[in-house]
Amino acid sequence: MRSLAERLAELDRTSIDEISRSLIVVSPDNFVERPWAGQALGRYKSVPIDGIVRFGECFELCADRRDAEAAGHPSRVVLADGSTIDLPNLLGLAPEQLLGAAITAKHGANLPLLPKTLSVAELLSIQAHPPGYTEAYIILDADPGATIFLGFRCDVDRARLAARFADGRKMQCDLLAQFDVANAGERLQSLLSGYFADPTVDADTAAQTLCSAFDEATSATVIKSTLVELKQIYWEALETMNRLEVMSGDVIHNATPLRLHQTSAPRSAEIHALGNPEGREILALEVRKPATTYRAWDNVRFPLRPLAIDDTLGAVNLRQTQRDDFFVEPKPIEPGVSASIDDPSFSVHHLRPDGFAVVRPSSPIARTLHAVAGELTLSTAGDRPLGTLRQGQSALLPPGVGQYTVCGTNAELIEVTPRP
Repeated sequence: MRSLAERLAELDRTSIDEISRSLIVVSPDNFVERPWAGQALGRYKSVPIDGIVRFGECFELCADRRDAEAAGHPSRVVLADGSTIDLPNLLGLAPEQLLGAAITAKHGANLPLLPKTLSVAELLSIQAHPPGYTEAYIILDADPGATIFLGFRCDVDRARLAARFADGRKMQCDLLAQFDVANAGERLQSLLSGYFADPTVDADTAAQTLCSAFDEATSATVIKSTLVELKQIYWEALETMNRLEVMSGDVIHNATPLRLHQTSAPRSAEIHALGNPEGREILALEVRKPATTYRAWDNVRFPLRPLAIDDTLGAVNLRQTQRDDFFVEPKPIEPGVSASIDDPSFSVHHLRPDGFAVVRPSSPIARTLHAVAGELTLSTAGDRPLGTLRQGQSALLPPGVGQYTVCGTNAELIEVTPRP
């Protein structure tokens, strides 16, 4: 007997119609290794992970062939009979039925969202995205005192900051050149990560450690002077940005504050570096459109990763911002439903059916659903079962489902609706 995936690939109309009225659940383990990763993803998603591997992201619903990052990590759909199909391939079979006419007209068979779950245990690079691309962060868990860096805390001079980042990269290259051995970058990162993140660690000690570890005749004095200057740039860069404490339940909208947005162009994400030097871990659901990530400064991380200093600083607001510009308080709109973010790219609703049913209206375009707590049961307005989502699972809800109902206790579902 042919599997459902095979029937879909053969464009069997009955099968396509059936799935266009179904909850399309994706595998919860679309993990990506990152150098700043924590250990929270496996626990959150109930997926065993080898403790040696550092998975920092899970690409929840990833199906956009136009974006290199999204194309490299397509989501995998687990169908009702256990067979599987990549989400981009599935959308390509019947894009209008699965995504909606408005999305298909503008984006073709591509999902114009890239929701991810992030497990952050170290400081990410200082980065931004192209103009017009915003982000949302829904904090699912955070160590006490955990912080992120977001927006400039004072007006900055673009040319001066760009020059400092460029100087820092040159110093990194010079330092790397001092130790011309295999895996020098990895060894430098292992030996120096604690030095830069901790203001109290002495440069003399760090320099001597490097010279001893590499058994080099290079003067520790020369190495020390480079380390001192790099550490100054490391902290100087962070001090240009707002350092914001986060905790579970926080909703953050990374977009140019309306009070500063004085053009007809779409709002853009502000400069940001998630995580913190102290290693206080954060678990978050990030929502944004697929887009290039510009990296202005990588906090003296080795091996060297590409920088795009001018692109980054050219894409962001350079004026002073503050905490209240970004933190959003979800507003109740009916029992069990709150609205938080209403962005030109997407909207976010929080569904908390604590012992009662939450009914959501039909939509002409697909929505993404993310179970962030507990277990939720979904059905259609006619009580046809759609399935169950447990914490850490995500799904695509095609427009053909129509109105749907969510039930659960001590549970929460994040509903994201893309804007065509």
